[in-house]
Parts: sequence; structure tokens; C-alpha cells
Amino acid sequence: MAPAHLAIVLHAHLPDLRGGGEPQQRWFFEAIAQSYLPLLDVLERLERDGIPARLAISVSPTLAAMLDDSSLMERCAAHLHALAALAHEEIRRHAWDVRLQRLAAHWHSFYSKAFEQLDRREGRLLPALARLAHHGRMELLTTAATHGYLPLLAAVTSAAERQIRLGLDAHRRWSGQAPSGFWLPELAWSPALEPMLRAEGVSWTCVDAHAVVFANRRPWAGTFAPIASPAGLVAFPRDAELSRAVWSAHDGYPGAPWYLEYHRDIGWERSAEELGAVAWPAGLRGPVGIKYHRVTGPTEDKAIYEPDRAAALARAHATDFVRRACERAARAAVAMDRPPLLVAAFDAELFGHWWHEGPLWLEYVLRGLAATPCLHAITPTEYLERHPWLQCAMPAESSWGDGGGHATWWNETTAPMWTWLHEAAARLEREERQRHTRPPPHRLVEASSHLLQAQASDWMFMLSRGTTPDYARVRWQRAVRGFEQAMNGAQSPHGGE
Repeated sequence: MAPAHLAIVLHAHLPDLRGGGEPQQRWFFEAIAQSYLPLLDVLERLERDGIPARLAISVSPTLAAMLDDSSLMERCAAHLHALAALAHEEIRRHAWDVRLQRLAAHWHSFYSKAFEQLDRREGRLLPALARLAHHGRMELLTTAATHGYLPLLAAVTSAAERQIRLGLDAHRRWSGQAPSGFWLPELAWSPALEPMLRAEGVSWTCVDAHAVVFANRRPWAGTFAPIASPAGLVAFPRDAELSRAVWSAHDGYPGAPWYLEYHRDIGWERSAEELGAVAWPAGLRGPVGIKYHRVTGPTEDKAIYEPDRAAALARAHATDFVRRACERAARAAVAMDRPPLLVAAFDAELFGHWWHEGPLWLEYVLRGLAATPCLHAITPTEYLERHPWLQCAMPAESSWGDGGGHATWWNETTAPMWTWLHEAAARLEREERQRHTRPPPHRLVEASSHLLQAQASDWMFMLSRGTTPDYARVRWQRAVRGFEQAMNGAQSPHGGE
């Protein structure tokens, strides 16, 4: 049998942080320096070396809009330059400890390189992604306009349809291409989404493993092949075993003792005067991106980080990952009439931001796949070109949240939000239907924009998990107020109709 396939699908997403203050925009700056630039660097390095690194990357419209915001990107460049300067000062500060001095030099090199890369690209990352896709190095796809949680939004059909349609429109504008694939926010699937996605020309999407395992027909290939819905939408199931190897807080690679400890940062330890230009606003403390310790173990006692040891471990873990995938595919191949497919789907920000060594690990994986005869990297669209005949079945309603359902986004905390969201979407639909014979007035366009912001799944996630809940609450309430004001104006005889 031909070699098995591994499809790596990364989802790059941040909510639109331009409406927040400087502390929130730092999330974006960190993601650029620690994830997006390193991932681009990996892909371009593989391209230069002639390595056939095939993977798919979803770029959310909110992230793309921020990456295309020249003012925000200029502030990002200034922040990276300030971090490089701080790291240079740290070299002087640690003259008494050669280990910390070497680490300060590591960070100086890291942020200087990030600043230089951003400057060389003139602050623009989207053209580099589009070029790689155009040259066949990767496949680009997109997601919902503001990352709305589609199965719950679908209670008002027009709400989910708008998220899908506008997400695809935004992607076509910056990439110049219509994507074949569509990333479901939070991998949240419902059969109600099938006709909406197909109506917009979407060919495939990813779902979590249990969506296929519990489909309305038993999948003959388990999760080692996609299934096609009755309308022809292809669902690629995420491989549970490979996911655990990377995601699990207990057994996953990122928790190994030699990797960089994410939570230990000089931003918590230095004074505002010492941090200088990268100090947080008065009254706030937080990470700045310079870290000196490794994971070590579950206690607060952390050993000093050793980059060379961490890099060696990343290589070993990449080798282990490819070995696991080969063995898993070999077991599945016995009962299949085609090469098994394993889908490794992750948030892109895991690689670099949360797991400092993640981009290096990914590079070693892709290089390993290029040298492994039993397993080849492939994109979902390439797989469908080679294997167009699929089992027909409807995936089960699902997500990659806790329990595999919707509880992470619909719970006691967020239920009132969903009541308002459904009522607001129905109200907007009624107003627009009354004016279907002419373009919608400016006030309704504005109301739609605010409603899209309120629908972002990020706010519900932050509130449910208790991660920056105050910020999530402020952003959601601001969107609600904007919607109500716009709608009240639209109903007024002097409201810009």
C-alpha cells in the first residue's frame, strides 16, 4: 500500500483586540513575535531547503484585519524593538551570572531577529502567507467572521450564515483566492451548518474525533478517513491520540521539564523602572516575554532554562511524534482499502507562544516526514484530489470543548448572553427583511458590525474559564451597547434612514 498521510492543520486566531487597550494588544504583539514570525520562518526555511512541507493554516478574519492594520503593526515593531533593548540591558544586569547573561543574550537575539524580520517584511505578514500558498507550500483556509460559535448561532439561521459568508469574503479580499476549507470555530459542528457551508462553496472542514465516531452511520475507517455529508461537505476528524501527545497538560510534549516555563517571566519580578518602555500601564503587572526558567516540575521551584537542551528535546519529541504516527497508521492500514489519514489539528498559537520550542518541533516533524517512507505530509484538499470517493455519513453535533459538547460556551454564566444574541439576531433579520429592496441603511450596517463582535466565541470562553473575564465582559457589553444604539437610530425617522 502507498504511504499513509498526515494532515497538519493549524488555526491562527485572536479576537479583534483593536477595541481594547494596550494590555490586550500585547497578546497580539506576543503572538507575532513568538508564533507567527517563527512559523513563517520555519516554512520559508523549509522552502529554501526544498523540503516538501505540506500543511494547512486557517487565518481568522479578525487576526487578518489586525495583521493588515499598519498602525497596529507599527506599534508591534516598536514593542519588539523595546524588548530587544530590554534584553540588552538584562545582559548588563546579569554580568555576575554567566547562565542568566547567556539567556539574556538569547532573548536579545530572539527579539532583534523578530524586529528585523518584521521590518524586512515592511510590517506585513499576510503577503508572505499568500505567496507560500500560491507556490503550493501550504493550503490557506479561513473561519467565521468574528469566530462566532456557529452551532448556537444557528438558532437564528441568518446569524450563522452571516458569520460564514463574511468570513469567506474577508479571506478572498486579502488572499486573492476562495478557500476550499473552512475552520469551524472551536471545532464546533452541527448538522444545521451543512447547507450554509455548501451554499458558500466550502468543500471541507475539520471536526473532533467523536463527531465522526458517533456519526449517523458507523464510519468504516474509524477516524482514519474523512466522511462526506449527504450534501457533499467533507469532515476531516482530528486524531485523538496525536492530539493528546501535543495538547495534554499531563502527558503532552510541552510539559517536559527541559522546555521553557511560560508562567515565569521577568514582568512579574522587575520594577516598572527596570522594565522601561515595556512596563505595563500603572497599576498593572504581567509577562513581557523574557523568561529564564524551565518547566522543571510541578512545584514553584524552577531551574534555569537551557536552550540547547530544549532544542535537542524538541528534535527527540518530533522523532517520537513521527514514529507514533507511523505505528498508528500501520495498525489502521490492515483493515483499509486506501492509505490511512491522520489529522493533527491545533491552535497555531500553541507553537511558540504557549510552547516556546513548538515551531522548532514542527520544523523537525516536517523534515522527518519528508525523510519517512511510511508517512507523507498532505493537505486536506490534496487528499480529496487523490481519494474523492468517501463514505456518506453525517457527523454528530460536537466541539473540542470540555465534554465534547457546547458546555464551555453555553452554561450558567453565558446563558443570558445567548438569549440576548438570539433576540438581537432575530431583530436585525426583521429590520433587514423589511428593507430587502434597497441597500441597508448605514445604521443597520453598523448594528450588524456590533452584533458580529458580540458573537465572538472568545468572550464566552474567557468568562467560562475565568481568563481575563473583566476584559471579556467589557468588550461584550460595549458591543451590545453599540448594537442597541445603532438599532434605535435605525428605527427613528431621523436615524439616517
